[in-house]
Amino acid sequence: DTSLADVAARLSSAAEQEPKKKPNIIFLQLESFWDVCELNSVSFSENPIPAFRSLCENGPSGFLTVPSIGGGTANTEFEVLTGMSLDYFGVGEYPYYTVLQDRPCESVAYALSGLGYKTHAIHNYAGSFYERNTAYANLGFDTFTPLEYMVNPTYNEIGWANDSILTEQIMNALRSTDGKDFVFTVTVQGHGQYPSEPQEKPGGITVSGLQEQTLLNQYTYYVNQLRDTDAFLENLIRELTSYKEDTVLIAYGDHLPALSVSEEELKNGTLYQTKYAIWSNCGITGENMDLSSYQLTARVFELIGIHRGTLPQFHTLYKAHENYQTLLELLEYDMLYGDHQIYGGASPYMTKPMKFGIQPIRITGAVQVDRDLYITGENFTESSKVSVNGRQRPTDYLSDTLLRIRYTQHSGDTFTVTQVTDTLVCLGESEPYRPAS
Repeated sequence: DTSLADVAARLSSAAEQEPKKKPNIIFLQLESFWDVCELNSVSFSENPIPAFRSLCENGPSGFLTVPSIGGGTANTEFEVLTGMSLDYFGVGEYPYYTVLQDRPCESVAYALSGLGYKTHAIHNYAGSFYERNTAYANLGFDTFTPLEYMVNPTYNEIGWANDSILTEQIMNALRSTDGKDFVFTVTVQGHGQYPSEPQEKPGGITVSGLQEQTLLNQYTYYVNQLRDTDAFLENLIRELTSYKEDTVLIAYGDHLPALSVSEEELKNGTLYQTKYAIWSNCGITGENMDLSSYQLTARVFELIGIHRGTLPQFHTLYKAHENYQTLLELLEYDMLYGDHQIYGGASPYMTKPMKFGIQPIRITGAVQVDRDLYITGENFTESSKVSVNGRQRPTDYLSDTLLRIRYTQHSGDTFTVTQVTDTLVCLGESEPYRPAS
């Protein structure tokens, strides 16, 4: 029988190999993104995802089995980032809410940090949703840029942030360092609930083959969001193509959308499969392969030639082993709750001192005009709130360089700007500013 000690010895031997290439690595998790052409009886006036389909046709790709349907974004994230299968957690458990609130967990971010990468998480939604503001620090990220740190986002018809803003955010992350970067990005534009009433969108894709009007309206809205997300993907690849550093991009859907779909209507016959595709500007090639989401990082590392991370290496070396799933369950328990046999008795991982945002929010001045105080600075957003001497004040956002509060300035006052979520969770804070006397 194979023991954890045997697994540890084999993985340790493999990890001694240094990768020949160290490209930037971008994981792009696309909200509710799915190839609707997998439907048997529904058709569309145009292909809503031409860029993604081109990636599938021209690089390594395949079906991706994910842990949920219609929701559960964070659990697909968890499987991709850690290599752990949710099958061995509690029924309905979200590790972001449980184990990742009070301890670090080995992840692709930690593995790449060991190779000198800076690690960045980006999501155009609230930073505290799914407790990502805590979970990402315990997954080894150096920075996290949520919606509260994005200047002037735009929104779709039902209020989700458009994915187009993410191109700039990803490129900012890559340009923020002189070395290599790992960028994990989660989109949101394609999120439900999908409207049952028709939405006005000139020049939109039309849908045929659905008799029920409410469902037709929902699909019509959904496929037009797909088209926008695909356009973002196309624009991002255009930017990366002209970028001078070697880069690998992995794009995949997190789960099927929250629409009325049965397995009988699908060509592939399962509701738990999306697709993934791998693009690079540095010659990364490989055969197509269907995977589970917890195997995706291992496949990417294998194609690049990276031999790091307990579970990525385990999946590569043991996926054909007769006790593969039994050993995986043992490893997961040992890494999170057990005696850390795989690490020689103690976990080597510590919670990262994660910074929010790539570009710092900074106060440069404070000007009194009548009873209003104008705060000047850099990279303010609609989530910026001014505090005076530690007390938060109602704040008017005027621009990314100007905030206003109702207050009479006094000598010696100290000002900070805090990024605050809609649920009043405080994320990062600027350096204190005290005007010259």
